[in-house]
Amino acid sequence: MVYSSVKSKKIIHLLYWKSLLSVVFTILLLIVLFHFYPVEDFIEKFVHFKLVQVLIILGTGLFFLLSTGIELFFYYRIYAGRNISLYDVVTLPIVMNLWGHVLPFQGSFIYNAVYLKSKYGISIGSNIKVYLFQFICSISIGVFMLFLYKINNNTIIPIEYLLYPIIMLVPFFYNRLWIIMQEIIKRILPERFQSGNIADSEFGNKKVFLLIFINLIVSVVYGFWLYSIATILNFNITIPELIIAGILSKVALLFRFTPGNIGINQFTFGGIFVILGLAASQGIIISLYVSATLFFTSFTLGIIFHIINLKYISLNKLFTNE
Repeated sequence: MVYSSVKSKKIIHLLYWKSLLSVVFTILLLIVLFHFYPVEDFIEKFVHFKLVQVLIILGTGLFFLLSTGIELFFYYRIYAGRNISLYDVVTLPIVMNLWGHVLPFQGSFIYNAVYLKSKYGISIGSNIKVYLFQFICSISIGVFMLFLYKINNNTIIPIEYLLYPIIMLVPFFYNRLWIIMQEIIKRILPERFQSGNIADSEFGNKKVFLLIFINLIVSVVYGFWLYSIATILNFNITIPELIIAGILSKVALLFRFTPGNIGINQFTFGGIFVILGLAASQGIIISLYVSATLFFTSFTLGIIFHIINLKYISLNKLFTNE
């Protein structure tokens, strides 16, 4: 089953205007961003990097992307009963980042959902459930670490003793939250997108603990990537602080309006650094190097792997329940 040409034109027209709006929004964000943090400072620091320092940033960035691929492997094996191949573990996160740059409005998720539906028969509804659960797990871990950090630094206020534990426990009530979210999805997605070959429709407590642990490992890897950048820039920031900042920055994933979320990520990092008692400018420049690394890997390796992956993508399978 395929959409009519009229519907296809409407979709293309909508994507065109959204992309145009995204470009305008990105330019405005960057103007504001570099008003507070001059782009000359970023370029000056970069040109003085040694080759080995550039390779360290790229290498640790690629290692982080690999860890997210391993995370996807466990999430879909545990939840959807599908074993993603080693090739996809390595390459899928890179291509997803490419599409996050090409299609700003959740492009990475859209590609992931289409690819896994085509190659493994994992429904788009299942992808949405896993995607949101990953996000909630990340926020739960980040809030837990922020909770400990604020207690240790005596900066916590009474209401946070109640608020933080509630947020930390959200993953364990995800099945009930999903019932509400599924009603919303039913109004947005056609029925053929909502079901699929799912081994287990529930996130049991044992699975929640395991998936949170895997998410934590990936977050630590991300923190070490940020730490490698901070060390090269001679910033005196601890690994726990960077792990917290990295996890909480995932909030920005909900507001993907720009290619690669450029600008939004920087403002998010700057705000989180202020909460942690650090300099906002340090958070901004670290996140700029993260964005630059993802941009480089996306438009080099990402394009190559995307071309290879075209043979696996089938729009006919996308619009069926197979």
